[in-house]
Amino acid sequence: MLSPKYVVPKKPDLSNELIKLGGEGIKRCYQCGTCTAICPLSKTQTVAVRRMIKKLQLGLEEEVLGDPTPWLCYFCGDCNETCPKDATPGNIMDAIRKYQIINYSIGKFAKVFYDKVYALASLVVMTIIGLIGMYTFHGEMVTNVVDIDSFIPSEILHDAGLVLLAYVIIVMVVHIANMYRYTKRAIGYGKSAPLGKWVSEFFKILIKEALFQSRLLCEEGRSARYFAHIGVIWGFILLFAATGIHFISDSFGLGVPEIVPRVVGIIGGIGLLYGGIYYLIRRFEKKELYAKASDLHDWWLLLLALGSGISGFLVTVFMYANMAMATYIFYGIHLLFVFYLIVSAPFSKLVHMIYRPFALWFASVWEGEEI
Repeated sequence: MLSPKYVVPKKPDLSNELIKLGGEGIKRCYQCGTCTAICPLSKTQTVAVRRMIKKLQLGLEEEVLGDPTPWLCYFCGDCNETCPKDATPGNIMDAIRKYQIINYSIGKFAKVFYDKVYALASLVVMTIIGLIGMYTFHGEMVTNVVDIDSFIPSEILHDAGLVLLAYVIIVMVVHIANMYRYTKRAIGYGKSAPLGKWVSEFFKILIKEALFQSRLLCEEGRSARYFAHIGVIWGFILLFAATGIHFISDSFGLGVPEIVPRVVGIIGGIGLLYGGIYYLIRRFEKKELYAKASDLHDWWLLLLALGSGISGFLVTVFMYANMAMATYIFYGIHLLFVFYLIVSAPFSKLVHMIYRPFALWFASVWEGEEI
């Protein structure tokens, strides 16, 4: 009897599904290997772009879902510019990432954020829920002086934050488990690694990739994009840290000065705004190849990140100007944007922050690549 590893079910219409996600060049590829050779990452490790596209053409869905190759790519565009058949391999890698996100998600719910009608409907639903929540739990607003707690008590926000955090953790654990299952079958079948390797590779990937996005440095002459990317990553990290500091201080009575989480949050907001504005301009200009491929998935994260960052800064400005009603209004808007971001996080492009490090971690352990 054949091993289950080699009884791989085929999905004949797989290429068509990827075409719908932006991989229009799949059927033009004739396996010349130029994309693999030209990739800047090929200088330091094995790059299997051609192999990845071949799996698509053969309809090997499970192999596609378990291959970490798309997560090695930051869409520098070198492969697109040199492809003799204009098969746009970079776009194909981007489409595969979307396909993987959809299939890792519970009930393939992430597909909602690739359809304009469903995405708009989800935005309306979240807005209604958010407004009902604020209307139900808001307090007696003090208007002669700014008092955020009089708008929505911090205890209620803390409880809501814990519920949303639990939601994100539970959903992401399920998604990562799905990613692990597919990747294990595709590249880790029959392989084992000592616990020490799993631990050491985890911390190496965490530092080099999750925190410092070191692979993006392969794009020579594109340092501006690197710093914009770092700004977005660290913007989210610092904003999350600011919220955590405030919550832990209040919950355990640590007495951390209010200025500490506020400064951390301001720094994070600056990074988020810098990166968000950079990418917004690039996607409007459409001069760089990755920007030409912009779709709903890209704009969703970009606009929500900018919305939360700008509204957060306006809250701070109006608060220090002692403009009570303006502060409360923009605080409510800020909470809505944050709510959108958190609820959609496990399904939107924001999840790249999680999937990319995990994909590289699995590859470094099972394939022995120097990530």
